[in-house]
Amino acid sequence: MEIPEDIRSAVETVVRSWYNDEKIRDVTVQFWVDDVGDDALKVHVFVDPDTKREDLGRTTAGLHGEIMDVLTGDMKGLYPYTRLIPMRPEWCANA
Repeated sequence: MEIPEDIRSAVETVVRSWYNDEKIRDVTVQFWVDDVGDDALKVHVFVDPDTKREDLGRTTAGLHGEIMDVLTGDMKGLYPYTRLIPMRPEWCANA
């Protein structure tokens, strides 16, 4: 399933407003089937490699509900699995 650009953009906006935006390099959203076979979303939040939890300002608690609130159409009701990923130095050079 293709993620519409308006959904991807809305999820990115939520993530960037949830965390300290200065540490976020990119946000990706993919359709995914989770371990129990349910349709879901995989949200990868790429951060600077030296980022610590305190730098982000918040944990993921509550973020999933905020993301679910902006989902519409076929995406409505999908659970967003969120993963914070420190960017590798070679990724940063190409970002």
